[in-house]
Amino acid sequence: MEFQPRKHMRFIHFKLHPEEENMKTVTYTIPNISCMHCVHTIKTEVSEVQGVKSVEASPQTKQATITFDTPATEDKIVEVLKEINYAPA
Repeated sequence: MEFQPRKHMRFIHFKLHPEEENMKTVTYTIPNISCMHCVHTIKTEVSEVQGVKSVEASPQTKQATITFDTPATEDKIVEVLKEINYAPA
């Protein structure tokens, strides 16, 4: 006997991680990243912004990639980078 759904049955689709729906990832070019100390400073300070999920930076590419959700905003992240003297280009 094959399963036949009844007319009143509905299938509900849901996301396992709905909080990921609003996440955003941005990559900034930061010319004055020159060493791992710079990377550490950027990671430490930007990670303190509420809503930031991950921070990766590289002295080789001179870029920082930041993944965030609300309440973090690009403006707030750029503000923090400027405060610590790592302003994006």
